[in-house]
Amino acid sequence: YPCFIKAQMPMASRKNYMAKCIDRNDLIGALNKVAAYSDCKILVEEFLTIRKEYCIVGFCNKEKVCIPEIIEEIVLGHGPHAGVTCFGKVRKPERMADFIDKLQIFLERVDFQGFFTADLLETDKGYYFCELNLRLGGSGTAVIGGGVDIATLYADAVLGKTDINYDRTCNEITFASERPLLSDYILGFISWNEYMDFINKADFRFIW
Repeated sequence: YPCFIKAQMPMASRKNYMAKCIDRNDLIGALNKVAAYSDCKILVEEFLTIRKEYCIVGFCNKEKVCIPEIIEEIVLGHGPHAGVTCFGKVRKPERMADFIDKLQIFLERVDFQGFFTADLLETDKGYYFCELNLRLGGSGTAVIGGGVDIATLYADAVLGKTDINYDRTCNEITFASERPLLSDYILGFISWNEYMDFINKADFRFIW
């Protein structure tokens, strides 16, 4: 202890099944709370302090994978937007080339087609894979802010165009997602000055 619990299959559960448990009694209480709502399997893991969170964004057209960026999640939301990226940086994918190579091989082998985001956690013990989401989400808007229209690229791929640059990468920019930031201000998690500071220092802003 402390340990961390989360659902083995997040698709069939809720995010509030995730919790840090400081001792055995805390763990039993958290598991009983889950059992009151669901019979989903729960993973009990070593608790590690997260230094940074990253999101790898891209799409796969069966045998070809396009990953134009990595998002460094600098500020996350609270309350109803807990875990949602409020402010972040768009980074070039070369920063995590080894993991990206493995992710590309996996997606190509399973013959996947569609958008995806892969979440990574940086701790004192290294990088840990968190989850793979088969959707684009708000991260796709940050990709557009970095200069790559990922939705159009995927549409062109599905339509069979052959001149697609799968190796195209984004410009490195900062971005702000206004909806969770405004929610944090309204609910009292941040001040108006803090809200405006995030808005003013972002190279790109969007509402999601």
